[in-house]
Amino acid sequence: MKDSFYESDFKPEFKILKIGGSVLTEKKSMRKRIRRKVLKMIATEISQSPENLILIHGAGSFGHYEASLYRNGFNAEGLSLTHHTVSLLNREVVSALRNEGVSAVGIPPLSCCIATSERISRLDMNIIMGLTEMGVIPVLHGDVVLDVEKGVSVISGDQIATYLAREVGNVLLGFATLSHGVLDRDKNTIPLITPENFDENMFHEIEDMTGGMKGKVIELLSLASEGINSWIFSGLERNNIRAFLNGEPQGTCITGGIRHKYIKTED
Repeated sequence: MKDSFYESDFKPEFKILKIGGSVLTEKKSMRKRIRRKVLKMIATEISQSPENLILIHGAGSFGHYEASLYRNGFNAEGLSLTHHTVSLLNREVVSALRNEGVSAVGIPPLSCCIATSERISRLDMNIIMGLTEMGVIPVLHGDVVLDVEKGVSVISGDQIATYLAREVGNVLLGFATLSHGVLDRDKNTIPLITPENFDENMFHEIEDMTGGMKGKVIELLSLASEGINSWIFSGLERNNIRAFLNGEPQGTCITGGIRHKYIKTED
């Protein structure tokens, strides 16, 4: 038996899936290495349930190093280099989806998003919703964007996913990562996180340019307080993404205790 936190009569209008850069690439490598077998597996599983899906992916080894060179501020070359590098991965993701018969297009946040002090303040939802209505999957990614306070800032795929979830509202929201969910300090999966049981020292932490798991969970708890719950699960395990898209998410459920109940699902 597997445990799943899911409300059986919850019918989301849209699905938002963010795939971690570490799932798609060898993130710690200085070279731009794509996990091609993983990418093909993910594209295949998405092709089986592509309806009303908005897809976001992280940068992984395509962009984190470049962004780290400009921690003290981006100049013109820094913006151009970082955006160019993350766009290379986006094209690979879109190509993999198209090879599986999925109509998908890359949407660079640099062209449709504005930030204020490193937080998204505006994102053109007409583009996103218009594409989904046509049956096209928009594929966004972590990127550099213009920032009205800082000039340029890095916007993570996680932040894009949560922004879109708030804008859309009735969504099934998932994050495909390297781990089977949020891990505790003994590296065991935590099945459920709520405001009541959350502790900043409760889990195993890994930091990166866009914030570690603690930052992700805090962001998602804020979202859950608004009635939008989310799941974190392994993107490397076969059939996990298929299960998520079919409304049977596994891993860690992050909830404000609204709408969701605990049920058992067969292994």
